[in-house]
Amino acid sequence: MYLFTTDRTLWPWNDLHRGQFREARPFGSGTFVFDGVPPGEYFVTAAVLAAPETWRTPDGLDRLAQMSVRVRLDEGDRITQTLGLHRQ
Repeated sequence: MYLFTTDRTLWPWNDLHRGQFREARPFGSGTFVFDGVPPGEYFVTAAVLAAPETWRTPDGLDRLAQMSVRVRLDEGDRITQTLGLHRQ
């Protein structure tokens, strides 16, 4: 599962923006949690990638964005989002 900022000026991912680029493994129930995400607008997707190491590159993020749902987080928000699984 991937969550990353919609602000393409912050791509490529780097340590300065770590909070805005997250990867999570699902729990046995198929749910997942991203904790401590700063307020902002994000792409979120459930995907199985053929080359998982490429997701942090601008091209990889662009491919993920095309299959993502856009969400907005304000301070203190907790949201639930249902996602379909994409295979790439």
